Amino acid sequence: MNPAKPRALRILEGNRAHRSLPKGEPQPRIGAPEMPEHLPPLGQMAWTRAVTEMSAVAGWLTRIDWRILETWAIDYAVWRDCVAAVKEHGLTYLDSFTDSSGQEHLKPKARPELKTMNEAAIRMLRSESALGFAPAFRAKIDLSAHRDPEDDVIGGIR
Repeated sequence: MNPAKPRALRILEGNRAHRSLPKGEPQPRIGAPEMPEHLPPLGQMAWTRAVTEMSAVAGWLTRIDWRILETWAIDYAVWRDCVAAVKEHGLTYLDSFTDSSGQEHLKPKARPELKTMNEAAIRMLRSESALGFAPAFRAKIDLSAHRDPEDDVIGGIR
């Protein structure tokens, strides 16, 4: 079962089901959470990019989103490190083993970074879905009622 959508999201989507909107729902403070100091450099870069983009859309990012964003940034850094390792060392390595007759053989094995890379990608996708990074999530949102008139200014002409 899918989790209930927050009231703000249902309003942005246009409440297509025309069901009554919940009252008294907690409203977290809008704004960018502080970047954790322990993020690796690639995680810091990812955090900054995500917060910049999310902050450009009013009400998208709240201070309570810090934990999901932190997890996503760390997983991004892990994923990128694994991608670099696979690029440098290849997809496989040769592992030696000895058969029952005592003869040594080499057998290609998948690099352990591949598994770590895949696991980080899966966790990133979950976080991206929760944060609204997924294109399918964004396609459901209509922000036309929440547009800033300043966005319509082109070359000083409205």
